[in-house]
Amino acid sequence: MTYLRNELDVSLHDLMHTNIISVVPEEDQEEVARLSSKYDLSVVPVVSTKGVLIGIITIDDIVHVLQEEHHEDMLLISGVEGSEKNWWSIYGIH
Repeated sequence: MTYLRNELDVSLHDLMHTNIISVVPEEDQEEVARLSSKYDLSVVPVVSTKGVLIGIITIDDIVHVLQEEHHEDMLLISGVEGSEKNWWSIYGIH
């Protein structure tokens, strides 16, 4: 936990970070995971186009997305493409 200690005459505005990493609701989930990894974020704020906080994406949500994306990638590599129909078509079953 980080505590703020400074002189009494310093305003909070002078201490705050203004370059906040955030995403809009339409952001691709892989991009959110990339930002989380790049900036070591355990929470990613979701903001409106006006910069108003709408919600947050937690690290467990991001891990879930990464697991799903990995699964999809493995299916694509194996030629299955993530579709049960495609999987069965390999064996001539429709």
